[in-house]
Amino acid sequence: DDAAHHYGLHSRGFVARDPEIERLLERDLLRRFGETQNVVARMQRGLGRIGDHVVELANEEKVDAIVVGTGQKTGLDRLGSVSSVIVHDAPQSVICVPPTAQIQTIRIPAVSSILVATDLSPFANRAVPYAFAIGSEIHVAHVVEDDAEIDEAELRKQLLALAPVGKTLEPHVVRSDDSAHAIAQTAARLGVDAICIASHGRSGISRAVMGSVADKVIRATRKPVMVLRPGS
Repeated sequence: DDAAHHYGLHSRGFVARDPEIERLLERDLLRRFGETQNVVARMQRGLGRIGDHVVELANEEKVDAIVVGTGQKTGLDRLGSVSSVIVHDAPQSVICVPPTAQIQTIRIPAVSSILVATDLSPFANRAVPYAFAIGSEIHVAHVVEDDAEIDEAELRKQLLALAPVGKTLEPHVVRSDDSAHAIAQTAARLGVDAICIASHGRSGISRAVMGSVADKVIRATRKPVMVLRPGS
């Protein structure tokens, strides 16, 4: 259910397999962990304790060891610990990585695909050329309310027209009553590397009352967000 919400898709049930969600999870897992090693991504949906499912997968794959992070819980909290279940039940060796472990990150992240969010105002549209400055595969999303009567073909035409001369982009018209979460979910579903969005830079009472879509996007997504401010 968390994955379905993350990608903006409907969940099919508690235990039934969902090929579309599994495909997206596999894509993102391999992109993050499988670039330099022979990595196989496995998804398993089920009820009950996560640790039990991990042990089941390990047995199916006939692995020699299981590596799992641990929050080093103590007392009663330890009874629900995933790592404790695995250590107790797994026939394989178990390597527990504590939260204090220092793991060096040496890979420089590549940023090639960008999602631009626009309400089709002149200011918001200025985020498009900035996205082309840092990426080569550009998606542009426009969010409309669920019950809005629109000409989707015309909106897609307007989005396509935002591409600089000699460039192409992929338009997306997204229906949602929550623009920020729709943008975050679209970015996750498309698998882009970053999000680009313009912000009017409100402050004080107007920001407290009206809020900021850019602020909400930053809180809703796990991806880097480039925010274009007035005067840029």
